[in-house]
Amino acid sequence: MPIAEIVEDAQKSAEGAGTVVLLFSLCAASIVGPDAGSTRLLAQSPSLTPGRKLLPSAVRIDDAAVAAKQKAALAWNLGILVGAYDVIGSRNPKWDADARRGLTMTARIWADDPTRPGDSGDQAWYAFRRAVKAGCDDPLVQYLDVRFSSDDQTSLDEAHATYGAMLKLVPSRYHAYLKSRALVASAQTLADASHGIAQKEWEPRGCGLRRPRPPGPLRSA
Repeated sequence: MPIAEIVEDAQKSAEGAGTVVLLFSLCAASIVGPDAGSTRLLAQSPSLTPGRKLLPSAVRIDDAAVAAKQKAALAWNLGILVGAYDVIGSRNPKWDADARRGLTMTARIWADDPTRPGDSGDQAWYAFRRAVKAGCDDPLVQYLDVRFSSDDQTSLDEAHATYGAMLKLVPSRYHAYLKSRALVASAQTLADASHGIAQKEWEPRGCGLRRPRPPGPLRSA
């Protein structure tokens, strides 16, 4: 049946303009096929011929190059996390093993290591929790403990905890990339937690979480 006749019949029988628009859209989505009186939906794909390539012939996936990039990404993350901890971290035999385990798992997550375990996030959380409970005062470990414990806190508590951990990490000697992540995470969690609450609740809790003001200029006697 020609499209024009279908539209005309729809206009005569439709009770509202919305029905006409809907029917017209459905009709317009079809085109006349090669055989008289037949239609084919535009969304329908023609049958693929055997051996048809879905990718352009110029595209080549170099598995070796992909593996090399993944290896480099993992090495870099291990360096700024585990390697840095071993050099400038606050180390102690009480928590070193757990701290390194959590940092290693974090590196594998950030690097999208395809061989990492499926519960790598849970393993990192557990290791950081053990380290902090053992008394670990390393700012990087404390920050990552807060980040991996986000599911155990309300959004407001997470925002305050992230803010406090960020203030400890930023002045440290750890890599600038880690500090930037902490700054962004702190801003994001504070923004997310601020919806629908008073400013007094939103502001970081406790004077200990605020940066001390720099000393003013010296006054002449």
